[in-house]
Amino acid sequence: MSKSDFKYKLLVVGGFNTLSKKTRKHLSEKAVKVDFVSENEICNHDLSLYDAVLIEYNPHITSLIKKLKTEISSGNKLPGLILTGPFHTAVMAIAMQLGFDEYLAKPIGPNEILALINKANQNTN
Repeated sequence: MSKSDFKYKLLVVGGFNTLSKKTRKHLSEKAVKVDFVSENEICNHDLSLYDAVLIEYNPHITSLIKKLKTEISSGNKLPGLILTGPFHTAVMAIAMQLGFDEYLAKPIGPNEILALINKANQNTN
């Protein structure tokens, strides 16, 4: 699939293993371009270029929170924000308090991600 064939762009913050190989393949087949970055690299990315940002939860996501606060205070368009991690109600509550649109408990299926990207696009258009 060439670069122009992608309908959506998803930024994944966390390790390459945040999404299974099967899920990455399925998303590619559904015209979703997936970019992976570490938490430290997030400051170098323009989040407005993505339809959604999927973030692997860890207790030290401070640089990411700073980036999001800067984007919000600057009035920049933010993509749909999705936090993922183990099913835990305390982490789900943190996600909602921080302004994430969704929390997906692992394992994550490609259809869940596609549905959330579509939802994020509808909310921004």
